[in-house]
Amino acid sequence: MRRTKEDAEKTRIALLASAERLFLDKGVAHTSLDQIARDAGVTRGAVYWHFQNKAHLFHEMLNQVRLPPEQMAERLCSCTQQQPLRALHELCIEGISALGRDEQKIADLRNGRRVLREVMEDYPDPKYVPRISYLLGQFSQELDQWAEAIESYELIVKQYGEHSLAADAQYKLAQCYELSGDFDQALEGYVTLAATYPKNPLIANVMIRICDHFYKKETYDIAAQVGEKFLEKFSEHEHSARIAFRIGQCHYKAEKYGVAGGAFDRFAKRFPQSRGSCRMQGVPRANRNVWVQRRFRLQTGAAESPSGDGQARLNPQRAAHGLR
Repeated sequence: MRRTKEDAEKTRIALLASAERLFLDKGVAHTSLDQIARDAGVTRGAVYWHFQNKAHLFHEMLNQVRLPPEQMAERLCSCTQQQPLRALHELCIEGISALGRDEQKIADLRNGRRVLREVMEDYPDPKYVPRISYLLGQFSQELDQWAEAIESYELIVKQYGEHSLAADAQYKLAQCYELSGDFDQALEGYVTLAATYPKNPLIANVMIRICDHFYKKETYDIAAQVGEKFLEKFSEHEHSARIAFRIGQCHYKAEKYGVAGGAFDRFAKRFPQSRGSCRMQGVPRANRNVWVQRRFRLQTGAAESPSGDGQARLNPQRAAHGLR
């Protein structure tokens, strides 16, 4: 009986599924093409009809793996013009749901990482190294093994800087440094991403992280400058209101009350429906800086000086808390 294209594709899919199962169970080196053929219920000749050798089979299996940047691009490109935000929302929900950890998932991550390492050693094809390294980085990151994740992402950005995954690898590299507590290296990583890939869609998230980083470090002037640049480049971003308010907070924390009042005024006019704007409604613009100073005194326990000069004197026990 003559085989159809559909039959051939079913055989190919069965072989890939068997290979994946056996590679995870036995390892790539200890799995033969005969074993894969038997597991799939086909002949050895069928294996060679579809794949040149074991390395080719593994690489085809790897091509079926859709990495996060590719998943997002495919989903957004396939949706209608009226549904991009819904598609992006669904992707975020799926990503959050996938973060749930259990013993089986951890075991799968470890097995997958073992197989990928084995392939990297036995079949170091430059064509697939970036993809394998990216997966290794992801698996290590999911397991909170930051040093190994950093090593995998660094391999991509240093040796394959033109690859489609390089920008995402640079972002994840900085993210791993941040999560591991090395904030200086994280900042350097984010700045490198912004400088190397200025048009990458990840830049918005990078600028938010840089702004937050300097705010937490109490370097308020730089945090405010980054926030202003963010609003210039991403005026319609979903976090624009938060960053606009953060700019006011930066000046507020630096005790530049007049500047802070102006920043909060711009925030209230630009984002009238936000929670922060509602708190400021009814405060005359001319008195906005006075409102800010009074709020500072309420938050920190400061009091006006006896001379009535309007300068705040801090209560040391409460001043450490400040405006969050």
